[in-house]
Amino acid sequence: MVSPRGNLAVVLLLCVTLAAIGWLGSTRSGRGRRAGEPLVQPHPLWEMEVAHGATAVLTPGGLVLLREGDRLRVIDAGGRDLLEATLPVDNLVLPVSAAEADRSLLIFEVIRLPAGEHPYGESVRIRAGLGGPVQNYDLPGGALLVAAASRDGQRMALGVMNFDGDRPEGHVHVLHPDRGQKVAHRLAAGALFRLELCPAGSYLVAADRDTAYYLHGESGLLVGSWRYGEGVRDVGLLPRGGPVVLTASALQVYDERGGLAWRRPLRSPGVTLKVGLELIVVVTRDSLEVYGENGRRVGRWLPRRPLRDVDLSADGERMLVVYDDRRMVMYRFARPTVSGGGS
Repeated sequence: MVSPRGNLAVVLLLCVTLAAIGWLGSTRSGRGRRAGEPLVQPHPLWEMEVAHGATAVLTPGGLVLLREGDRLRVIDAGGRDLLEATLPVDNLVLPVSAAEADRSLLIFEVIRLPAGEHPYGESVRIRAGLGGPVQNYDLPGGALLVAAASRDGQRMALGVMNFDGDRPEGHVHVLHPDRGQKVAHRLAAGALFRLELCPAGSYLVAADRDTAYYLHGESGLLVGSWRYGEGVRDVGLLPRGGPVVLTASALQVYDERGGLAWRRPLRSPGVTLKVGLELIVVVTRDSLEVYGENGRRVGRWLPRRPLRDVDLSADGERMLVVYDDRRMVMYRFARPTVSGGGS
């Protein structure tokens, strides 16, 4: 005969076992999702297969610029091809806000300068659209690495590796064609791999392998720089200015003056980020994290396939995703609520 104390022990053991099973089930289904943090469920609108290594961006006007080697395709919001052209693979292509397919991009073509006192010099031929006006900008002793442009294409920034000195060094050149302004700023940086202008072009952020640089776009003056021992994965800018820096382990956001506003550790290694009007979207190795500008984590998406790149529309309501398995998908992105204080 089992004693009452023995019955109580059996009941307690059963309760603990059921609770553990329930916890394990919730952890596996939500991968450790915290209470009060909604899972974001984007709705797919269309998808297509793309070439290996393809890159894609959304223009401010809502078109998709798809690069597949030397093939450029312009695709509308419904997934229909509007334009196809052939461009050399080393031509940089940036989106601008024009609604017409052939005017929705800036093309940066690099031409080697004749050998002389600057043997590494290049000239950049910048074309507005496929058949638009062309301007030339010489880089004596320098080579173009990366470029950025304001949404209207009226202000541009070039990340340049300068060889005309004691050692190779990263510089930023700020161009304002309609004012005739050309400002070159020495960063004492390494090879710049990322450069971003805020929508109005008043601030810019650049990054080499381990340092982020925050500059005033009008003068090229350095507002601040930050070195990260684990390296820089990606950078962006808030709409009103203020750099956003992604490392392998954390997302860090600074205010317009360069002061640290907030920092959030990541649950898995960071890959890339996109900054919208109200949201900051971070792609990690196994998820997509969504933050408000105040630092509050407002949503999380757990895709079934590894992500390679993500872009957001200007209004934040559509999301373009390129997967590692050569699929590109356009989603309708239900923006999470961003009200409330920081966590």
